[in-house]
Amino acid sequence: MRFHQAARRIVSVIISSILAIFRKPTVNKIRNQMIGINHKKIKILLKDTCTDLLLFRLWKTFVQVYAKWLVYATIAMVMVALTTAVTAWLMDPIVDKVFVERNYSMLWLVSFAVMITFAVKALASFFQEALLAKVGGRIVADVQLRLFIHIINQDIAFFQSQSTGVLVSHFTVNVQALRQTASSAIVGLIRDGLSAIFLFGVMIYQDWQLSLIALLITPITILPIQKLGKHMRQVSSVVQVCMGNLTTLLNQSFQSIRVIKAYVMERSETKRIYALSNEIYQITYQQSLVRAAVQPIVDGFGGLAIAAIIVYGGYQVIEERTTPGAFFSFITAILMIYQPLRGLGKVSTTLQEGLAAAERLFVLFDYRSNTVEAPYAKAMVRAPADIALKDVRFSYSEGNEALAGINLVAPAGKITALVGPSGAGKSTIINLIPRFFDVDSGSVTIGGSDVRALTINSLRDSIALVSQEIVLFDDTVAENIRFARSEATDEELHAAAQVAAHSFITSLPKGYNTRIGECGLKLSGGQRQRIAITRAILKNAPILLLDEATNALDSESERQIHNAIVKLMKNRTVLISTHRISTLLEADVIHAVEGGKVVESGNHQALMKIGGTYAQLYARQSQNSLK
Repeated sequence: MRFHQAARRIVSVIISSILAIFRKPTVNKIRNQMIGINHKKIKILLKDTCTDLLLFRLWKTFVQVYAKWLVYATIAMVMVALTTAVTAWLMDPIVDKVFVERNYSMLWLVSFAVMITFAVKALASFFQEALLAKVGGRIVADVQLRLFIHIINQDIAFFQSQSTGVLVSHFTVNVQALRQTASSAIVGLIRDGLSAIFLFGVMIYQDWQLSLIALLITPITILPIQKLGKHMRQVSSVVQVCMGNLTTLLNQSFQSIRVIKAYVMERSETKRIYALSNEIYQITYQQSLVRAAVQPIVDGFGGLAIAAIIVYGGYQVIEERTTPGAFFSFITAILMIYQPLRGLGKVSTTLQEGLAAAERLFVLFDYRSNTVEAPYAKAMVRAPADIALKDVRFSYSEGNEALAGINLVAPAGKITALVGPSGAGKSTIINLIPRFFDVDSGSVTIGGSDVRALTINSLRDSIALVSQEIVLFDDTVAENIRFARSEATDEELHAAAQVAAHSFITSLPKGYNTRIGECGLKLSGGQRQRIAITRAILKNAPILLLDEATNALDSESERQIHNAIVKLMKNRTVLISTHRISTLLEADVIHAVEGGKVVESGNHQALMKIGGTYAQLYARQSQNSLK
C-alpha cells in the first residue's frame, strides 16, 4: 500500500510538471491573445462537464440507432481479442512439445492451429474495420444533416450572434472528432480491452504469481494517462474554437478581397492570418506532445514490469518450478498485452478530443430559436391583406431600442412607402413582417391575424422580399432566379426576367446558364439587384416587401425597370423602404419614420403641404437627383 502511495506521488509530480509545460502556451496564452474569442466563452469551453453524461447523450443521440452494426463489430472484435490470446497460449506447446520434446505430430498440429488462428483473426479484423467504418461514416452524415437542419431553422438573431467560420467548423473539425471517437475509441475500448483481458487470462493460467507482479504496475500506468486525457480535452476545446476563428478570418478575407486590395491591406490581413495560424500551431503541437507522452509512459512502466518478470520467471525455470513453454507463453502474453494497453492509453486522449467536440456540438443543439411556431398556428390565406403594426417596440440588443411604440398601416392592394433618415427603423419594420424577428411588445398583424398566430411557412410563402443586401449563390443565373420557386418552368422564368433583367442576361457568355460566382461577384451591383427583383417577380406573392430594392441601380437602369415594378406592384400589398423620388410619387400612403416612430402619414401631396419631416427629406432628395 505504501509502495502504491509513494509511486502515485512520484507520478503525480512528473505529470504535473509535464502539464505545466503544456498549459502555459495553451490555455493561459489563448485566453489573453486569441483573436475573436470571448474570455467567458473560453471558461465555458474549459469546464469539466461530466464525462458519463456526455457519453450517455452521445450514445442516445447518435450511436444507439446503429446498435445492431455495433453488435456485429463487437463479435468480430471478440474474435480478434480471443485469437490474440490463443496466439500467446500456443507458445506453450510450441516450446515444450515441439522444441523440447521434439514431437513431430505436435509440429504439424500446432502449425495448423497457428494458421487457423491467424486466418480467423485476419477475417475478424477485416469485418471489424468495415463495420466500424460504416458506423463512423453514418454517424458523421447523420450529425452533419441534423446539425444543418437545426441551424437552418434558427432565427436571424442566431446567425447575427455566430460567425460563419465557427458554424462551418462544427461541420468539419467537431464532427470529424466525433467520427474518430466513434471508430477508434470503440475499437480501443472493446477490442483492446478484451485482448488485454484474454491475454491476462493466459497469464493467470500459466502463472498467477507472475501475473500479480505485472498487475501491480497497472495502477501506476493508469494515473498519468487519466491526467493527460483530461488535459487533452481542455486543449482540444481551444483547438476547435481556433479552427473556427481561422475559417471566419479566411471567409472574411476572400469575400472582402476588393476592399482589401483597394486599401492595400494584404500585408495587414496576412499578419492576422499568421498570428492565428501560429496560435493553432502551438496548441496542436501541445496536442501532439500529449498524445506522444502516452506511449512512452506505458512502455516505461511496461519495461519495469517485464524486467521484474524475467528475473522472477527465469529463476522459476532454473529452479525447475515451471516449464520453459509455460514461461515463454507467459512472456509472449505479457509482451502482447502491452499493445492493447497502448491502444487503451490512446483511447483516453481520443475520447477526450471527441468529448470536447461533443460538448460544443451539444451547446449548439441545445440552442432554441426565439422565433417559434405556436401550437395553434393556422395557415395564412395567400391573398393581399392589410399589414398593421400596433404599439410595436423592438430592440436588437438590450438598451438599444430600434422601434419605440410604432403604429402604422399598409392597406391591402396599395403601395405604402417608408421614408426617413438612416437608422430610423425602416428596415426593422420590414424584418418584423416575415418574422425574421419577433416584437418585444405590441403586435404585427396581416389581415387582422397576428403573424405569431400564423404558420411560419405559409406566412413567408405569401411574401416576396427584395432587400438592400442582395444574396446570390455560386450557381447559374437561371438557378438563382428559380430559387424563389423551384418548380417554375423555363417559360415562367424567362417571363419574369423580361420585367427587369432579360436584356443583360442574354448578353452574358452563356445567357441564363452563366455561373455568376460566389455572392454574384461576376456581376455588377445593379445586375445583382435586377436578378433579385426578378426572383421576387417569379415568386408572385400577394405581399411585396422592397427594402431599398433599387438602391444599387443607376438612373438608366432604374428607368428601364421602373414601369415594370409599378406593374408588378398592382393588386398587391406593397411596403417599400426607399429614397427614390419616382417611387414615392407612386405610393398611396407614405409614413415618415424617425427615431423608431411614425411622425407623419399621408400621401405625397398631403405631406408636402404639411412641410414637415417628409417635405424636408423630399427636398434633399430632389436636390441630390439634380446634381
